[in-house]
Amino acid sequence: MPNPTHFGWQIELNNPNNLSHHQPTPSTFFVKTLNLISVNHLSNEAASCMVSKFELLENLKIIGCHGLESMSIASNTKLLSLTIFDCPHLKSLHIRSYKLRTLLYRGKFPWFLPEFHFNLGNAMLDSRQGPAYNTFKTCDFDRVLLTIKNSEILTLCKWTFEALIYLSLSPFFQFCRLKWSYCGWIII
Repeated sequence: MPNPTHFGWQIELNNPNNLSHHQPTPSTFFVKTLNLISVNHLSNEAASCMVSKFELLENLKIIGCHGLESMSIASNTKLLSLTIFDCPHLKSLHIRSYKLRTLLYRGKFPWFLPEFHFNLGNAMLDSRQGPAYNTFKTCDFDRVLLTIKNSEILTLCKWTFEALIYLSLSPFFQFCRLKWSYCGWIII
């Protein structure tokens, strides 16, 4: 595959300025789940515009977006589940969502800026390829650690556990709601 053109992507879901407060029209979309696959620098603006019209979107999957270097996702009301898989150039990820319950991430570990400490029920961080940038420090993981500490199900790869979780834990830190069952915490 030739080198893709790098781009940033901002997705604003359920923005009160975009929401209609009147009866739905025939052109209103009632989409709750959306899979965006292979979005690139040519299609990201069209995808963002389209997604902002989906007032009821609860589940968003972003998969295989080559060239995607930075991403910002904002949802004021509805987004419950976010999956980001195999975006090899992603270096920065900003998430602002009050109600996010599931976060599944697979790829190099980006500079991760969760704006709220979600009440995640399910978190997966598979960054077996290591960090996406050279200046990575363990303290860069602190916000993510606060975000996943209330997860009931936590799936981690070996690198994520050894380089991020284990080194970040203090004697006073605990995972509050983690289910320590066979399916609870899986290290792959």
